Amino acid sequence: MNIVPFEYLGSLSYDDRIKMWQGILSKGTLVYAAENSEGQIVGFANGGKERTGEFNGDCGELFAVYIKNGDWEKISEQSNGRFNN
Repeated sequence: MNIVPFEYLGSLSYDDRIKMWQGILSKGTLVYAAENSEGQIVGFANGGKERTGEFNGDCGELFAVYIKNGDWEKISEQSNGRFNN
């Protein structure tokens, strides 16, 4: 099952994605990388300040999560519910 259509993925520009991520990171967005036991990046999560303003700054928001197919259980087991900065 493909969540994102191949046509859309094929239309993405490497340079445009670099600019997008530079903009995201310059705003103080948190990005966490997930790596396997071999040190390969197999996923990421990013988030930051809650964007609607409905919660008086008391919570954050998870913007995106991606874990490479087949690695979710491994990441879950290795993290044991802990995440490090």
